[in-house]
Amino acid sequence: MNRAVLGDTLAFEELLKMTYTSAYRLAFTFVKKPQVADEICQESYVKAHRALPRFRQEASFKSWLLRIVRNTALNYLRSYKKTEELDKEAYRLGYDHLPYLNLEQEQTKALLAKGIEKLPPRQKQALELRVFEEMSFKEVAAVMECPFDTAKANYRHALLTLAKILKKMDASENKFEEKTAYHRLREEIL
Repeated sequence: MNRAVLGDTLAFEELLKMTYTSAYRLAFTFVKKPQVADEICQESYVKAHRALPRFRQEASFKSWLLRIVRNTALNYLRSYKKTEELDKEAYRLGYDHLPYLNLEQEQTKALLAKGIEKLPPRQKQALELRVFEEMSFKEVAAVMECPFDTAKANYRHALLTLAKILKKMDASENKFEEKTAYHRLREEIL
């Protein structure tokens, strides 16, 4: 980090490589299109490179960069004001690379992704940052630009809402089998 702040381009590139997956997933959460998410990441990297000399290291580089990605994605959505329907295949691809899910059945993964997609935006973002990106609540609050307690509340409400959604899906479709991710989320609620 120190080398990057001092202008070492290779050090900055290394930091970007380490955070690309997180940045891409966050951008994808907002835009639901792989190519646009990648463009948002690239634009965010340019912004981060320009702002790097002003980086105060009060937060981690990852939280700082994800905040830039979030703001860039929100700016994109504001400028185009798109409310397109979710591209099912692209959304599925966004969740395919989550290393810790290791779900045995694609059906279970798809139902979990559908349940997460039904969450209100702030709850969804808090859940994805906390669970998928494994960020602390302090980092989640920094990325979401909200107080620490608000980040925790959004996460808690997301878990409770997701549990209700999954139970309804289970009852209506009777296809949902309890697997690792579901148990993990249920443990968070209890």
